[in-house]
Amino acid sequence: MRALFERLKAFLGRYLRPEDSVLEVLSGVIVVLATVNTLVVTRDRAGVDQLLGASFGVAIAWGLIDAALSLFGTVYQRTAQERTIRAVRETDDAGGLAMISGALDDELLELAEPETRDAFYRHVAAQARLEQPQRRRLGRDDLIVAVLTLGLMFLATLPLSIPLYFLDDPDTAVFAMNVMGFAFLFIIGWLWADYTTLGRIKLGLALGCIALVLAAVANMFG
Repeated sequence: MRALFERLKAFLGRYLRPEDSVLEVLSGVIVVLATVNTLVVTRDRAGVDQLLGASFGVAIAWGLIDAALSLFGTVYQRTAQERTIRAVRETDDAGGLAMISGALDDELLELAEPETRDAFYRHVAAQARLEQPQRRRLGRDDLIVAVLTLGLMFLATLPLSIPLYFLDDPDTAVFAMNVMGFAFLFIIGWLWADYTTLGRIKLGLALGCIALVLAAVANMFG
């Protein structure tokens, strides 16, 4: 089982950053828990079926929105990079260096000595002057990222629907959904802790508690 999870993590890592895949799963769980907890739960099977339809509908809708935003973000990032390269080519050395330093503003670069960091900026600026900016269109990998974004959002909701199928009492089913949501995110945190400096138990508890707290907040204002 662990080998299967490791292969899944490796596949997702080819297209999504670890924090992105975790956030998609976390968002899917929160959306479903918040939706179900804020709905007026009826005492019949029809009400439970409505809950199922509503939770899946919301998950699919948000998955499609996230997928579209992912593609939009990719296009924006690439056009911004193209615009920066064009601007560097059209300005003087000092202006180009300032643009590159602004575009590459990264916390890790702050660890470098100022001289080393400035030399890196100058190297990138020089390369930008040599490169002809090209417009990169959306490709196969970009579409895979969008599909994975939608898939993670939707698949995160599937385990949570089990209590609504097998428990007749809606209140008990919703309570069970919250418990399963916590357990599901605890497992995700346990597996994804390798990407952080946090312990497995600590990250698992953090993800589970975040989901329940946000679902409770949504319930308060629902």
